Amino acid sequence: MEGEGELIALGSADPLSTELFTGNERKLYKGRALAIVRSTGVDGSFTVTASGEGLTEAYVTVTCRKGETDYKEFNPEKQQLFYSFDMTIEELLEAPPTREVFQRHLPELINNPMLKRAKDLSFNQLIAYAPETMLPKGILKKIENEFKQLQ
Repeated sequence: MEGEGELIALGSADPLSTELFTGNERKLYKGRALAIVRSTGVDGSFTVTASGEGLTEAYVTVTCRKGETDYKEFNPEKQQLFYSFDMTIEELLEAPPTREVFQRHLPELINNPMLKRAKDLSFNQLIAYAPETMLPKGILKKIENEFKQLQ
């Protein structure tokens, strides 16, 4: 990204991706990604360039004119985090807020030595494999509700 513009977010529509929308790199999903950009509000232009290993570099240049802006300033330092069962076990246990929720409701799960082998699974995938006696639906609902309150 060069010129009088700024990169707001990157996405790929991958429903299982845990990549944050901030940053300037993104894994493709089905060969596609989406960049959200905007003008800095002054006359000029900006160029967005996309490249990747084994791909032909592509770019687009956008001309912009000074005008009023009606958008809120984006601050990646103040980004809001969203926790879900689609995140990996490792990600959920590394985040202090979600680890505390698990510690409250499923302490035996956190202390299970087999959990390390499942660190790359999403929590939803673990739920599909684990017996309901280990992950009762009522407890899962409480955890889900607490995740929503963290947001």
